[in-house]
Amino acid sequence: MITRRHLIGSSVAVSALSAFFPAASGASPARSLPPVALIIVDERFEAARALAGMLVAPGARQVAMTRDVLDLWHRQIAPACQRGALSIAGVTTERGFFLLHTLAADLRLRVLSRSHYGALVSWLIGRK
Repeated sequence: MITRRHLIGSSVAVSALSAFFPAASGASPARSLPPVALIIVDERFEAARALAGMLVAPGARQVAMTRDVLDLWHRQIAPACQRGALSIAGVTTERGFFLLHTLAADLRLRVLSRSHYGALVSWLIGRK
């Protein structure tokens, strides 16, 4: 069930990420960023699914966060980053974000943006 808190949190998260996803807001990006290859979503949370549905990045593929983050990293995220698609975005829990940004450091990727919304974190990881 969507509560008022989830709805407000999703709206704030969309506003915060609109600088990185210009198609979601109709605006041009504030700065030049690498293209987003994947949008990682923790589908256990209705607010995360709603937010991910609003994010539009040309060529980006939405991927559901699984319980096995390491498997997700090795099978989908790392190969996409190694092929030259150097940014990933997501709406996950703090724990999922921590694991992904720790793994991303091995590919010399770093956190470009992070915002907390209750149990969820919206983030962008890539090369500067």
